[in-house]
Amino acid sequence: MITSITAFELTEPVNHDELAQRFKKSALKYAEVPGLIQKYFCVSEDGKFGADIYLWESKAAEDNLYTEEWMERQVINFGTRPTITWMDCLTIVDRKHTEIIHCQDD
Repeated sequence: MITSITAFELTEPVNHDELAQRFKKSALKYAEVPGLIQKYFCVSEDGKFGADIYLWESKAAEDNLYTEEWMERQVINFGTRPTITWMDCLTIVDRKHTEIIHCQDD
């Protein structure tokens, strides 16, 4: 599994409640993205920085999302291009489902 973190500095601080409403609308689009396991929509306490954390089945799956068109939408929505950091996911602790998932084959 692959984890990607998209981070962006917002041009102006955002109101958390307004941003939460925008994220709720956007979340429906991501529910249908092939290969996406989970996505977290995040914002800093002061509303100046945002981040999205994605858990993917594979690098190939996430490559299909991060197109130039997707980047341009981020600029329109947030006023800046996000940076993207990719990491191999080795282990997940899921307390809600009382599960530990080892992402790499033994």
